[in-house]
Amino acid sequence: MDGTVPDEIDDITAVVSIDDADVRNLVLSYLIHNCYKETAQAFIESTGAKVSPSFQSIDDRKRIFELARDGRIAEAILLTNQLYKDLFSKNSEVLFRLQCQQYIELIRSRQPAEALTFAQSELKMFGVEPYTRNSHFVETLQDVLALLCYEDPESSPVGSY
Repeated sequence: MDGTVPDEIDDITAVVSIDDADVRNLVLSYLIHNCYKETAQAFIESTGAKVSPSFQSIDDRKRIFELARDGRIAEAILLTNQLYKDLFSKNSEVLFRLQCQQYIELIRSRQPAEALTFAQSELKMFGVEPYTRNSHFVETLQDVLALLCYEDPESSPVGSY
């Protein structure tokens, strides 16, 4: 063995058994996760793969994604709450990221007063325990809130948000 990648792959595949069903499930999970409904449906039909329960929710998840992508964060949060009632209570990171994005959208649309009001009412909870134990929450919150301080937030040191 000369240490090239193909030799290493041959060594791994000699030890690891990869089942066709596992590969099909992996591909199907990817398609469903990324909301490729028609492609997932065709894949299921052509391979006989088992339909995942998450397949049924593709349209709902795609709608939430589109709302968020279009900057309609409040609507995305509302729809997520309606469809997945426990999601935010079980995963505060998702709510945190969406609310930070909503704040950013207010800054982008040049609504500083609304952004400040939103931060005081919605984002302040992430500035206290138990969230302050997670440095990611604290650092992100500081950077996102700092956007309000700049006349041109997009070109500021924290404009990457």
